[in-house]
Amino acid sequence: MSKLTIGEVFKHDDPVGHWMFSVTALAEDLMVGIKPSQQAQTDGDLRAMLFWHRHTVTRLYEANRLVHPVTSNAEIREFVGDLLERAPGGANLVEAYRRPTPAGASPIEQMYGNLRHLTVHYSKIGEKELSQTLESYAYLPARATIGRTPTAPRK
Repeated sequence: MSKLTIGEVFKHDDPVGHWMFSVTALAEDLMVGIKPSQQAQTDGDLRAMLFWHRHTVTRLYEANRLVHPVTSNAEIREFVGDLLERAPGGANLVEAYRRPTPAGASPIEQMYGNLRHLTVHYSKIGEKELSQTLESYAYLPARATIGRTPTAPRK
């Protein structure tokens, strides 16, 4: 008995296969982050919580590459149907990711664009962006922790 291959499931020249592979990767990335994120919250590990928050924001922002083909590719649109317009929780993902004009930002880009930029790229030394970020958050306490902070034993 042979094992199912990626090529059998996701054809290299099939737009629907491309879309399904990308959706699968997005879902996997989000699911992989759930357990460590919950553990970080349980442990009160602020650094880890922020890391997983940035990871999630980046994935949500980048998902625009999955939503736009649904509206522009007939094969993908036929396959997906209206699933993105009636996502869980009543969300309309097509509207959330739709750009009002070619130069305009979608609601998702407006919400997560700058945060996503800061999660993927470290600011350049000596540039205005880093200076403004440091100025904006200058009032916050600065501390560094080396190793793990002891936590109270669980009951």
